[in-house]
Formats: sequence, structure tokens, C-alpha cells
Amino acid sequence: RLEAQYLILTGRTHQGIAELDKWRHEAPFAASLVSARADGAMVQTEPYRSRDMYKTALAEHPDDLSVVAGYGRASLAVDDLKTAKDVANGLDERFPENGSVHALRKDLDVYQSPQLIIESTADKGNSVFANNEFGISTKAYSGPFADHYRLFFHNFAGRAQFDGASQSRVRNGAGLQWFDTGVEVNGEVHQSVGAAGKTGGTLDAAWIPSDHWKVSGMVTNDDLEVPYKAYQVGVTGKTLSGNVRYTWDETRYASLTYGVSRYTDNNLRKRWAANFYQQVFTSPRHTVGVLLGADTSTNTMTGLNYFTPSRDYSGTATAIWSWTPWRYADKSFTQRLYLTGGVYNQQSFGNSPMVEARLEHVWQINRKTQVSYGIGFGRHRYDGQPENRKFLYLNLNIPL
Repeated sequence: RLEAQYLILTGRTHQGIAELDKWRHEAPFAASLVSARADGAMVQTEPYRSRDMYKTALAEHPDDLSVVAGYGRASLAVDDLKTAKDVANGLDERFPENGSVHALRKDLDVYQSPQLIIESTADKGNSVFANNEFGISTKAYSGPFADHYRLFFHNFAGRAQFDGASQSRVRNGAGLQWFDTGVEVNGEVHQSVGAAGKTGGTLDAAWIPSDHWKVSGMVTNDDLEVPYKAYQVGVTGKTLSGNVRYTWDETRYASLTYGVSRYTDNNLRKRWAANFYQQVFTSPRHTVGVLLGADTSTNTMTGLNYFTPSRDYSGTATAIWSWTPWRYADKSFTQRLYLTGGVYNQQSFGNSPMVEARLEHVWQINRKTQVSYGIGFGRHRYDGQPENRKFLYLNLNIPL
């Protein structure tokens, strides 16, 4: 069992799971093998399967602490907070020294804590959009209450410089999140400040019916993705978008996205995007994957003061190398290098190459604490003119 778990935890997931399945066939009632196999399903991003395996094992081993605690942890992974709390109730008092019970209590405490999420970016170049641009989005979530709800507060602040002028944007909002097994819905009421400021609302939802499918969508009447040059002249936008993603396991997924935006200057923008990711190499410290992407967009109005091609297309291939030089339990440090190449086609301007390179560091502190930052450089043609873009970003996800 330990040899198989070692294979799983060092990146050779399929090999380790095959070993566990072999030994489970030899000893089908061994609780330790059942727990290890269910944990392997979690590594493969299959929390539903993991919980089902633990639930079956509970009928055979109702007093095994690793099985009981594992069922609670798997329930948390699918946002079934009530079940996890029922499982944990009293266990840490009766068995404070048990490692499985301690792990469940630790995960439960983190899950129930308030959460701070900060996403910040800064760009230089890409003058078709802005010569310089930065933005920071901050969300603060309360701890869950009534087992299904969280309150949150959201602030976005950004600024761009272009054509000798500058434009800032600030939007403040508050909302309510409802979650249950495999479902999450967020409703937010917000107020933008400034000449184009308005009161609006955003609703987004995600449904994960199984380990393989995820469906999500968003609707807003004050889109933060409206270009700064458009916002400067009082243009705001309403947007509806949706995404469908299918995940085979931790090594492969595909997704399809559609979005439509109606701007107040009557421009209608539509966008389709498709992605496919495949991991092609894995070792205890290194993984290499390839991400293929294709998208197209249309605008009903052109010749405006912001970038509105009547139609454009792009196709990209990104090689992603991840190196994890340090890992301890659920803590890790990972470096990632992204190298992207592709072709961009803008109607009336033909085809042009596009390239981008990015270096990223990710610190995983525990299950819900992560710090990531990165820098990058890209080259792209818009309206036939080459644009160089330098960017950096910092993202924080921290329990309070």
C-alpha cells in the first residue's frame, strides 16, 4: 500500500492506482487499501468517486477512523459541508491523536474560515488597448453560515493610460453565495463610480454534476471587461457567457466557451473559444503539458475609438513545464514556464504570428491557501501593427 501511495504522490498516479486495484483484488476487505484507493481518486480530481468509495467502505468498516474521516474530507471536496460537519462531530475530541481525524478537522477549519481572494495585474505596451494598465480585484468572503451560505464583498479598482490621457475605474459590490453538493451560485449588487458609473448586478453559477462535467455561466449588466477607451467615452456593457468543461482526469480536459456582450453604443460582440489540454510527461518533480486553443470573435460596429474588428480568429499552442522542487504534505512550491505560439487572423489584415512567454511561481500553503505571481512578454498584431506587451501579476487566496 505504501509503495502504491508513493507512486501516486510522486506523479505516477495511474501506475499507483493500478497497484492499489491489484492489491484490493487480493484483499478486498482491507480498510487501509480502500482508503488509499479513495485518496487516489481525489488526486485524479474525482471527488464524487472518492466519496462513493468511502461511503461503500463505511458499510463494511463503520469504526475505521481513516474511512470515517476520509468520507468527511471527500464530502468537503464536493461542498457538502453539513455531512462533513456531522462526520467530524466529536471525532477530534475522542481521538485527538489520530492523523486522519486531525487532517479532517484541519480541512474543516480552513473551509469554514473567512476567505480573502486578490487578483492583480499590470500591463505595459499593447497601445491598441492602453499604453499602461493595472487592475486589482479584491473579494472577501465570510465564513459559511446555515451550512449553505456566505456573504462577500467585492472591489475592483483599475487605471489605464493611453493617447496622452488616462482613465480609472472603480466598482464596489456586495453579494450572497449559496452552495450545495456540486452547485454554487453567486449574486452581487454593485455600484461603479465616475461619469459612467451605474448601479448594476452580476449573477454567476457553476454546476458540477459528476467528476467529469462542469457547466458554468455568468450574466452582468456592468461588465468589467469593457475596454478602457470605450469606458472613457461613457460606454458600458451587458454580458452573458457560458462554459462547458469535460475532464477525463488530472492529465486531460477540454472546454468550450461562448459569450455575447451588448455595449451601450449598440455594438454587439460575440466570442467563441475552445481549449484542449493534455499532459505528455510526468515525473516526481516535473510535468509537461500542451494546451491547444482556438477562438473567434465578431463585432457589429467597427471604426470606433476602441478595438472592434468585424471578425478575427486565433489558434495557439502552449507548452507548460511545471517543476516542483519542494513539497511537504499539502504544502508545495511550483515553478511554471509557459511558451505560446500561434496565428492570428484579423479580417482585412490577414494572418500574423503571435508569441508569448511567461514564468510563474505558485506557493501552495494548504488546501485553500495559495500565493502565485508571474511575469511575461508577448507580441501580437492588431490592425496590422505589431504590439509588444510586458505584464506581471500577483494572486492571493488566503483564509482569514
